[in-house]
Amino acid sequence: MERVNAARNWLKKYAPEDVKFTIQTATPELNLKKEEIAVFHKIAEVLENKEFDEKSLHEEFYSTCKAHNVPIADFFKAAYQILFRKERGPRLAHFVLTYGKEKVAELFRNV
Repeated sequence: MERVNAARNWLKKYAPEDVKFTIQTATPELNLKKEEIAVFHKIAEVLENKEFDEKSLHEEFYSTCKAHNVPIADFFKAAYQILFRKERGPRLAHFVLTYGKEKVAELFRNV
């Protein structure tokens, strides 16, 4: 418990903004192109139906974006907006697997 309190204190007092984030509970309104929306819907579908490790999920992001002609940078920027309301965040595949594929799929499905 002492370590948790020390970490919480560090976050409040010293952590830079780029390491602080709040996970959204509802999908925010974003101005996305139809191709980008299709990517998030496809990612939501595969998250619900396939098992991944971090590497294979990262590769899924790239292959899905390529199949829909969406630049990978645009996908990551929008994904971080959906999840954290920020343009950057933790490694996406690692975060998705740690936080829960189902929770992320629900946010992506509602884009």
